[in-house]
Amino acid sequence: MTSRARLARAVVLVAGLVLFAAAARPVLAQAPPPPGGPGYGGPGGGSLRWGMGRDDGELWLMIRAANLSPEQQTKVRAILMSHRAATRALIGQLRQAQQELGAKLLAPGPLQAADLKPQLTRLKQLREEMRQLVQPGRPSP
Repeated sequence: MTSRARLARAVVLVAGLVLFAAAARPVLAQAPPPPGGPGYGGPGGGSLRWGMGRDDGELWLMIRAANLSPEQQTKVRAILMSHRAATRALIGQLRQAQQELGAKLLAPGPLQAADLKPQLTRLKQLREEMRQLVQPGRPSP
């Protein structure tokens, strides 16, 4: 193979890799963080990120930028863990209520608006409880 052919082959290969990387970037941006990877901590790890969900990214950035002491990190971690425990139960109730509503909507036979009233009322109540947990003191819309 001539050097010109090798060069052409290398250019095609590099161009293909660049196109692949460009196409894969949006997909990789949405991927979850690697478990136990550097900077992600884990049980017993020193990172404040342990115990926080992926959706806490902006909060994590603000906390990290605050340059907290280890004692402050421990206190923030305790607050976040208790908040997470409180919302976890409520999220479970919300999912259950949504499943019940879905089952009623998909059940065979006639369906009246009055049949859905109890499930819709329960969902509204649970969503309000969640809003109060996430945004305490803020008036309902």
